[in-house]
Amino acid sequence: MTQPTFEQSGAAAGRWQAFFENTSVGIVITNQDGRFVRANAAYQHMLGYSERELAHMSYIDLTVEADRKGNLLLADELAAGLRQSMQIQKRYRRKDGQIIWVNVSGNIIPLGTSPGSYYLAAVVQDVTERKRAEDALREAQLELAHVTRVTTLGELAASIAHEVNQPLGAIIADASACLNWLAAEQPNLDQVRDSLRAIVSDGERAAKVLTRIRALLSRSRVAHQACDVACVIRDVLAVVGSDLARQSVSIHTELAQGLPVVMADPIQLQQVLLNLLLNAAEASKQLPTDRRRVRVAAGVEHLVDGPCVVVAVQDAGVGLSGNDSERLFEPFYTTKVNGLGMGLSISRSIIESHGGRLWATANADHGATFHFALPLAR
Repeated sequence: MTQPTFEQSGAAAGRWQAFFENTSVGIVITNQDGRFVRANAAYQHMLGYSERELAHMSYIDLTVEADRKGNLLLADELAAGLRQSMQIQKRYRRKDGQIIWVNVSGNIIPLGTSPGSYYLAAVVQDVTERKRAEDALREAQLELAHVTRVTTLGELAASIAHEVNQPLGAIIADASACLNWLAAEQPNLDQVRDSLRAIVSDGERAAKVLTRIRALLSRSRVAHQACDVACVIRDVLAVVGSDLARQSVSIHTELAQGLPVVMADPIQLQQVLLNLLLNAAEASKQLPTDRRRVRVAAGVEHLVDGPCVVVAVQDAGVGLSGNDSERLFEPFYTTKVNGLGMGLSISRSIIESHGGRLWATANADHGATFHFALPLAR
């Protein structure tokens, strides 16, 4: 490789050379075409190529094909003088074919007065293990969220059966009535039409129940979209309403008119709201039936971070004690006899991943209120 020369004293050059050769991170110097001029031992070890081999290559040659476009855009901006430095995280393909993740931080070293003539000095750090750990954590969180959904729906199996059986029972009754009207000596076609319309309506209702259940069981990754929080609340209440009614828990809703949309994954918001409603019902289990009330409210509030849609689930149950308001969100902390202690922790993670926050407050009289705030869509 051509040895670059820099205007510096002999002592400074010696210190630079010692640092270059002995540091544990990769250091490379390339020309304006991206071809290697110098590469230290750490960089050679990282990629599996000798300095002589690298002399016939460029950093784009080493970059995984899918990451080249972004790297080339940065290189073009450097060549055009639009930037003097660059930072990028990308993948390299080692000589043995193994893929590694690296963080690259580079700065321009101009050469004389010729425009477009420069060296790029870059520090390259192997972050493969960190990326693997991050990916493993993300997969574990997705799997845990999925398990929580399935567990929650397992507890709602009776409710789901009831929700589906209602429209199916109505369909059977309407179909029987339709057959009776047709069997008459003078078929009442108006009644037949009404029965058929009712069958269609009940069939659509059953399909919507199954669609909601399938969505809640989905393993799909987070897909933020313009989301109507009021619709999310109504969908969840349609699934859980009959189950709460069997527990003599009454639901009262106070949804502000014209709520602005938020950018969110509606299925994950359903998961959070479902968890809060089930917790509210659990907290009310030991109360007299006339006090088993859950209030669900939604409106716009101006918080520290700006205007947000705030949803509140309020119960009249046992309330909070001591440091419960924060400890409730810790993984594996639970006040339930058979609780896993993950529902609220996962719910907070979901809300925070949407740029919002979830918290709990004790009511002035009885019970507790769980709130979550989501920023308005921009």
